[in-house]
Amino acid sequence: MGGPKSNWGKKLLLTAVGTFIVQTAPTIAQDYYNPKSEKAAEVLSFFGTAVPVAFGVWQVSRESNNDYGSFVAAGGLILGPAAGYFYADMPRRGLIGMGIRTILFTGTLITAAAVDNSTSLKHFDRTKEAGEVLTVLVVGTSAVALAALVDILSVREAVKKQNQKLYYCDFTLLPAYFTQHQAGSLQLRLAF
Repeated sequence: MGGPKSNWGKKLLLTAVGTFIVQTAPTIAQDYYNPKSEKAAEVLSFFGTAVPVAFGVWQVSRESNNDYGSFVAAGGLILGPAAGYFYADMPRRGLIGMGIRTILFTGTLITAAAVDNSTSLKHFDRTKEAGEVLTVLVVGTSAVALAALVDILSVREAVKKQNQKLYYCDFTLLPAYFTQHQAGSLQLRLAF
């Protein structure tokens, strides 16, 4: 199915990737004393996962051997939950989550290929091996989805802790009178 439909899918993917990069890249004039929104991080993680997965599942449902849809859905499960962490200036945490999901996904594919005893996972016969391969794929994909869900559900608390750790610096400037010296001054109180 060539033509405009294939270009539409590619344009949508490029738009999603471009939006992800623009939304997660730090800006030069960013105010580092302004705490990040916990809700925004959670929404970015959720929709960064849900939109590509839904689009990929939709693509696969239209055409059963649609590799493009499978790659988009897998990319959404692996990359999507990290969007909230990148937004909150916690790239290490985002990369760790992406690494865990990538290892799970790769392990699932390697195990499925070993069980299938072939180089291609597209040739399912109605045999015992096909059932075993399908079981490995379902269990492995469920593990990746569970890891993604854990990241999405924990991003709010992680951002809250990050805000408390990095952005809490309170100072008070008060007028003061020192009776010993009979002089007025300013008193600076810092709290970390």
